Amino acid sequence: MSEKLFTHYKSNASFQALIYSKMDKFYNFYKFFIFFVLCLVVLALLTGLILQNTLFYMIFITSTIFLLLVIYQLIRIFDKKAMGVLKNHYSIKSSPSDWSRYASDVSIHYVTEYLIENNLYSRWKIERLISGFEKDNEKNKIPPLVAPSIILAVSVPNLTQLLLHVYTFFNDNQNIPLYIQNQSGAKIIVNGVIFAVVFFISLLIVWGISIFNRLKEEIREVFLNNEGSKRKGLISTLESILYQFHEIES
Repeated sequence: MSEKLFTHYKSNASFQALIYSKMDKFYNFYKFFIFFVLCLVVLALLTGLILQNTLFYMIFITSTIFLLLVIYQLIRIFDKKAMGVLKNHYSIKSSPSDWSRYASDVSIHYVTEYLIENNLYSRWKIERLISGFEKDNEKNKIPPLVAPSIILAVSVPNLTQLLLHVYTFFNDNQNIPLYIQNQSGAKIIVNGVIFAVVFFISLLIVWGISIFNRLKEEIREVFLNNEGSKRKGLISTLESILYQFHEIES
């Protein structure tokens, strides 16, 4: 029974069925580009660890910022296309920022219809279904290849070394820009500018992480555990349906 529900969800009520399949060409390009960027970043990081070259790190940071800006624009296009799918196929008006909420409502509607038609629309049956799907996900969960703490432990020393090289290079009298060399506080100005630039880059990195978090579920669905991600989506949908019972009772 639960497998039939899961099959129905994948075919008719998942975001893949409702939205992504309706913009297939762009969605395939979107997936490819994200995969390409991830591979490029990993390859560049490994190369940087080997070369330990300041210029390479500078180029890497600049390129990463550019790619993040491209991804940001792709996300905006993706949201607008998803909004268009809702309008053209389901006569639902939304905005680029909240199309997923309306798509979730459509998903809830389709799953609710299935539960009613198959005599599953009751609190205890939905709770049993949720519990069963959660257990399936635990059994099939793919462990992370590299823990975030390991990435952090590897990255911080290298970034510290990079900043040390940058400060050392620009504090050398020969490398101080000509238009401030004769000023008494030349090194203070240089260090202040370096600090401002590093701070700005840090903000961009934080912004990049927020973009990654926005893409995380989609990346997981596409590249890691496709079934598990869809099962997680069904669990969320069933929990929303279960919440309707609480609203009726209260």
